[in-house]
Amino acid sequence: MSWPLCSAVARCQVRRLRERGAANPLAALAVVAVAAVAPFACVRLGSALGGELRGSLGDGVAAAIVAGPVLAAAVAGSALATSLPGRSALGAQVAAAPFRCRDAVVAECLVPMLGGGVLLLGPLFAFATSMASALDRDPVAGVALALATLAAVPGGAVLAEGILGALGGAWRQAGVVGAGVAAWALVGWKLGTTALGPLAPAATALGEGESSARACAWSSAALLGLVCAWVALAARRPERPRRAGSSSIKLVRRRGAVPGAVLALLVRRTDVRLSTAAAVGFGLGGVLLATVTDAPAPAAFMLGTTTALLGCIVPSLATCGGMCVGRWLWLAAPCPSATIGRSAWGVALVLTTLPAAVVGGVALAVSAASWSAVGTVAIVVVLAADTAAIAGVLVPWRGGAGDQLATFAAFGALAIATSLAIGVVAPRLVAFGLPDAAVALAACLGGSATATVVLRRGLEGTRA
Repeated sequence: MSWPLCSAVARCQVRRLRERGAANPLAALAVVAVAAVAPFACVRLGSALGGELRGSLGDGVAAAIVAGPVLAAAVAGSALATSLPGRSALGAQVAAAPFRCRDAVVAECLVPMLGGGVLLLGPLFAFATSMASALDRDPVAGVALALATLAAVPGGAVLAEGILGALGGAWRQAGVVGAGVAAWALVGWKLGTTALGPLAPAATALGEGESSARACAWSSAALLGLVCAWVALAARRPERPRRAGSSSIKLVRRRGAVPGAVLALLVRRTDVRLSTAAAVGFGLGGVLLATVTDAPAPAAFMLGTTTALLGCIVPSLATCGGMCVGRWLWLAAPCPSATIGRSAWGVALVLTTLPAAVVGGVALAVSAASWSAVGTVAIVVVLAADTAAIAGVLVPWRGGAGDQLATFAAFGALAIATSLAIGVVAPRLVAFGLPDAAVALAACLGGSATATVVLRRGLEGTRA
């Protein structure tokens, strides 16, 4: 039953993406172009970063290089795990079929994940191997870093399953995950870095030039084991009961009714609440890791905020999909569509920046950071929120895990395109004499205006 179900879900995903591409051919061509150019751009970026870090890999810098993408990938994995809807998302007829829950998890998530990896695996391995070469290390050490980043995705999902089990009263499942976390720390302590667990050899391969093949073996084993563990845990998760109660948010007819309605739609979503909590938790974990290892400032601030970023963008990704469920009501509302678009963008921006601000505030309380670092992170968060909102329009965030993975893949492609565009245009504007702050402000305003227009047109486009 597993293969027929997986192939059926894969065909559904391909058909939906084909429909979205036919409806937005220019955006589809842009995504294809970015996917083709991204590996080459990531080679240049990895070489530049490795050149800056060459000769300064002591004092835990190599561990921080691995911990950064690993924590970010764990946040993404936890966000995907918390949004996994269960076998009911396959439809009533398919859900009633006699197949195992494990087959449903494989069909819903792992097969679409392989398809989404087509966009991201090339840039990831290109960046990691080029950075390792620039650090005068074996390129295979870069492969170990990329594999460690991939292994962190199911690792974050496993941790999320344990937390969901504890919240749902499945103490046996939570205990199994807790024992796994203890085993992870013990293995990491034996290998030299407790927090990285079996991924620690990737840091030693980059920092001390130890065996790259050994690091790849550890990362590959961790990837395979964590994927199997997550599938087993997700298959045993009970179905979430549907709540039909009233909301505690009361709406009245006044100036703030539209943003209040959008806020109510988003905060009532379980995936938004859990991914936001996971973002704050992993972000604070990054702050703790940087503090314990005595990393120089502003490592705690940068590691914590960038780690939380991938979990913070889920509200922006889900905005269009959540509003399209009741699109007939929005289209019939007695207010201009531009007001609805601005309100949707404003609420998504607030819900995206709030967790990052919490993590950043805690990091600033325990470690210093310059105003330049704070401004850089603020710009990245705003642009990430804008990019996520646009990606959520191009590939709406719906109930199925495949749709959510496709939305994440679209966000990755748009994020790469945005970074390439800013990297090409911004230095030339600065060379013409414009202040850095003016260029950054123009980028944020341009991204916000684009996101507002795209949200409005995405809602209007559903009229047909």
